[in-house]
Amino acid sequence: MKPRKVKHLRPAGTLADNAARLAAVRLDELCDFVPGALDPAAVEDLHEMRIAAKRLRYVLEATAEPCFGPYARQASRHAKELQDVLGEIHDCDVQRPRVARLLAELREHDAAELRRRAGTDGDLAPDAAGALPGTDA
Repeated sequence: MKPRKVKHLRPAGTLADNAARLAAVRLDELCDFVPGALDPAAVEDLHEMRIAAKRLRYVLEATAEPCFGPYARQASRHAKELQDVLGEIHDCDVQRPRVARLLAELREHDAAELRRRAGTDGDLAPDAAGALPGTDA
């Protein structure tokens, strides 16, 4: 998602006024992801929300105390914390298909091992079912 354009920035205006406009637009961008990002299947929305948090954080860091006072540092920290949590969730979302593939491979290998242990008669002794290669994995 491209960042929204910030309207009514004034080159001759104060940094505080322009920073307030920037921060308001970046905060709106972030908040607009809330309904969709609450759905665990909305992987892309969550990733885009992380990017929006990063953009808000950068505005707050760049203009913090001079424009917004001490609260801006705290708001910047909160934006970073949100960005970090969303990044961790995104990492899990990326890893999930890989883990599912690995689990399927382990199950298939263990099933093949059980068939091998059962031999040609297809009967498996109860003690032969334990300690499969994929058990610890």
